[in-house]
Amino acid sequence: MEVWLDILKLGAQGETEAAGDLLVTQLPFALRDFIPSAQGTRQYKGPVPDAVARFISKLPVHERSLAKSYREDLADYIVDEVIAAVARSLFLVRFVVQYPHASLSRLVESFPWNEGLKRDTIWKEARIALLLRSISAAGISLPIIIERPNGSCNEQAFSLNAVAFATSTNRIERSWLDFKRKNGLGKCAFDLGRSNYYQKLGLGRPEYGMARSIDAEATFNPDREASSDLHILGESLGGQLTCLAEEIHDENPKAGFKLIAWHSVFWRILSEYEGLRLNLQVFDPFCETDQELAQCISNNYEEVTSTSRPVVSRRRQRLYTACIMRIGEQLRKRFGA
Repeated sequence: MEVWLDILKLGAQGETEAAGDLLVTQLPFALRDFIPSAQGTRQYKGPVPDAVARFISKLPVHERSLAKSYREDLADYIVDEVIAAVARSLFLVRFVVQYPHASLSRLVESFPWNEGLKRDTIWKEARIALLLRSISAAGISLPIIIERPNGSCNEQAFSLNAVAFATSTNRIERSWLDFKRKNGLGKCAFDLGRSNYYQKLGLGRPEYGMARSIDAEATFNPDREASSDLHILGESLGGQLTCLAEEIHDENPKAGFKLIAWHSVFWRILSEYEGLRLNLQVFDPFCETDQELAQCISNNYEEVTSTSRPVVSRRRQRLYTACIMRIGEQLRKRFGA
C-alpha cells in the first residue's frame, strides 16, 4: 500500500506511534533518497529529485542557472511540504477517531492549517469534507460522515498518493515560487520579460479562481508602458466587474449581491489588485468578516431576504469568485498565459 495510506490506516486504528514512525522515516525516503558521495556533497535520487530536474530543464534560460544552484534545497523544501500535508491529514484522522461527533465547524477550527493561509470558512469546510471523503474512499474506515457542504465545489477525491502529490508539475512550480519568495530570490530570478510582466505591475502571478495579494517589497514604480497598460485594463475591468455584479444581482434582487459588492467584495478586490487602478464603487462601512457583512445588511437593507451569516457568506464567496475569474481571464488575454 502507498505509504500515505499506511500512515492514515495506522492512525485510524489508534496506532499513533507506528504512524508517526512511518511519517518521519519511510515517507521522506519514499520521496527522496541520498547518493553516497566521496566528496561529502549532498546528492539525491528518487521521485522528487527527478521531478525537480525535469522542471528545471524546462525553465527559461535566465532562471535555469539559479534553480540549478538550489536544486537540492528545492527537493528538501518539497519533501518538507509533503510531510507537513500528510501530517495534517493524520491529525484529522486521529481527531475524528477521538471526537466522532465533531461538527464540520469544529474540525475547521481545530485543523492545523498552513500559517498565513488566506481562505474563508466556506473553502475550509469544503476542503475538510473533501479530505475526509477521500480518506473514506481509499478504504480507511472513519467514525464520521461528512456530507458535501453547501457551496462547495464539485472536486474529485484526492488520490492520497504521496509521490504523485509531490511530483506534479503544478506542485513543483508553486513550491519553487514560494521557495524564491521566502529566500529573497525573486529579484534575482525575474527579468522584465513579458512572461513575468505581472511582477512589474505589482500584481503577483494570478491563478484561475484565486487572488494574489500585492507583495509590498516586490512592487515598484511601473514604467510608461506598464502604466499605460494598467490604466487601460483598469478602466475596462472596472466596468466589467460592475456589470457582472449587476447581472448576478438581477438573478435574485432580494439576495443583495450589489450590497455585498459595495460593502465587501469590491473593497477586497481594490485592495488585492491595487496595481490595476480599478474604478469600482464602494460604500462605508467596509465589512471585512462574514458576520459584519450579514449584520450590516440585516440592519440597513430590509429588502434583502435570508441575512444569516452562512447565507451571506455563500453569496459573498460566489460574487468574489466570479470577479476573480473575470480578472484572471482579462489578465491572460492582455499579458499572455
